[in-house]
Amino acid sequence: MPRTSVLDPAKGWIDAMLREDRTAPRKQKHTARRIWQRRAFHHALWRAGLLPSPKPRG
Repeated sequence: MPRTSVLDPAKGWIDAMLREDRTAPRKQKHTARRIWQRRAFHHALWRAGLLPSPKPRG
């Protein structure tokens, strides 16, 4: 059985963000630091009850 990752719930929107970055100007692309910041922000909103619970995959 494969191990799960803490990023599993966020993989969908991270992939979408990176797909959009392919056509964005160089200065507007997401860095690893910015992706981490957005992930932390969304996690904080979820913990505060302001975002719905992530749906499990599988």
